[in-house]
Amino acid sequence: MSHAHYVGSVSTSLLMMIVDFCIINRLNIPRECLTYLNRKTFQPNDLTERIPFQVWSDILSHIYNQYPIQGLGLEIAKNIQLAHAGILSYLAFSESKLSKAIPDFVAYNRLVYDFNIMHLKSNNDLVELSWGDARGRPGLLVDETAIALFYNIIKQAVHPLKVSLKCLKFIYSAPENTRIYEDYLFCTREYQNI
Repeated sequence: MSHAHYVGSVSTSLLMMIVDFCIINRLNIPRECLTYLNRKTFQPNDLTERIPFQVWSDILSHIYNQYPIQGLGLEIAKNIQLAHAGILSYLAFSESKLSKAIPDFVAYNRLVYDFNIMHLKSNNDLVELSWGDARGRPGLLVDETAIALFYNIIKQAVHPLKVSLKCLKFIYSAPENTRIYEDYLFCTREYQNI
């Protein structure tokens, strides 16, 4: 469990991704989730309510304690559905061209995941998405979950078009098995221990 305090929040709709992952893998749903969910239906009590980022980080830590695998955030994010991204999916991907949708996705991503600010750079056919660390470095599990859920949202929204990544850079030391990330995101990786 993390001891740092983080400022920010995530949408309660992301808890559906957590619930799906826990059910599929026969894990206990973290008790923090149940504060925001109907205990019978596991649907959010209030879709406008926000989950403090610290609680989000704790939820992911509790899942890791039950299921300690490398790349856990990638596995959790496989369960994201466009409905979990709520209005972000509609606002960003109602555009007919990907070149217009990605800037909207960046502009509105905080409706779902409000932590470190996402930045966009575009150069010819390459798009770079990056996050700073002004609000902190919550760790690889939290960051890989965020990257993978955004990647999967974009992938689902533009289907049948393909999204390919050139590389992925983390600010953390390289994990033991970087191949997990390369295979999941179909890209090479670069790790910066900043």
